[in-house]
Amino acid sequence: MQMTTRGWKALAVAGVVTLSSVGVGLAPAWVGQPDPVLVPVAFPASEDRAVVVDHPARAAALSEARTTQRLAAVRASRLAERQAAKKAAELAANAKANAKRIAAREAAAVEAAAETARAEAPYDFVLSAFNILGSNHTAPGGDASGFAPGRVRTEWAVDLIAQHGSSIVGWSEIQSDQLSAVMRSTGGQFEAWPGFTLGAKGVPASMMWRTSEWRAITKKTVDIPFVGQTRPMPYVELENVATGRRIWVMSVHNAPNDRSAERNVAESRELAIVRDLVKTGLPVFFLGDMNEKAEIFCEVTGTTSLVSASGGSNDGTCRPPSGMRVDWIFGSRNAQFSEYRADRSPAVARVTDHAVIVTRVTVP
Repeated sequence: MQMTTRGWKALAVAGVVTLSSVGVGLAPAWVGQPDPVLVPVAFPASEDRAVVVDHPARAAALSEARTTQRLAAVRASRLAERQAAKKAAELAANAKANAKRIAAREAAAVEAAAETARAEAPYDFVLSAFNILGSNHTAPGGDASGFAPGRVRTEWAVDLIAQHGSSIVGWSEIQSDQLSAVMRSTGGQFEAWPGFTLGAKGVPASMMWRTSEWRAITKKTVDIPFVGQTRPMPYVELENVATGRRIWVMSVHNAPNDRSAERNVAESRELAIVRDLVKTGLPVFFLGDMNEKAEIFCEVTGTTSLVSASGGSNDGTCRPPSGMRVDWIFGSRNAQFSEYRADRSPAVARVTDHAVIVTRVTVP
């Protein structure tokens, strides 16, 4: 069947085809050609109609184009979905990272607040000055041979440390065999300085502290004259494990009896260091067998800001405490001393010819 130009125009008016699509008005392209083929083409809902294509080749091309268009639309949709999923994953990752950063900042702030609270919290400990009576004095032929041997007395001394709850101990006269016995008997609970670090000369005035309560930050010594020899006296900066707060402790043993000239030199060197330590702003404690009574009290309280754990005062007029001994514990004014005791109980008397000086210290 041949379609006339008028027929094509009628179809165009009806909206079935366009004149350009069939060549109407351009050239009589239909002459000698097969009948047009009616190809149904899927349009959007608003354009759902058939398109009359005048040649099979054109119909195939149009169908292929529509297929390609649909595939492109599918690919574009899938690409959009992948990009949206990637964007969503990026947003989720960013949100997770932000949440971690916020949580880390909050945790750091909590830790900082806890650290500040620990640093400002008062803490207390027990401080002891202990002249153990050297084993050289109680060996056969020694000037204190009536006492039990040094090894036995050292075991008793360790028991006393436990009973007193001592956290820091300043030794006097302790000998190498006795220090070895102390460290062995306490099972590594204490660290000593100088101990054996400086050889035999550093042992007699060693001090020690419980490692569960303190860690050493700085360890030093000052040399003093002692009975014609030179001995190192220890002083240590200790950090309290629970609070992170620090103190300085100096433990000494000054020359005995009529060796006042040596004591004067020793005290001058020791107290110069004490004054320097006070300038650090940390609490300072000065203890040991100083082999003087009123003289050392007035010297320490008159030339430094330290006070005696046993009492007394010095406001320009020196008023030593009653019941003085040659073993002392001095400390910073802002430290509070309580439960002071010069222990001369039978348990102490079998160990040494000195009192064991014990006090509780509270650092506000």
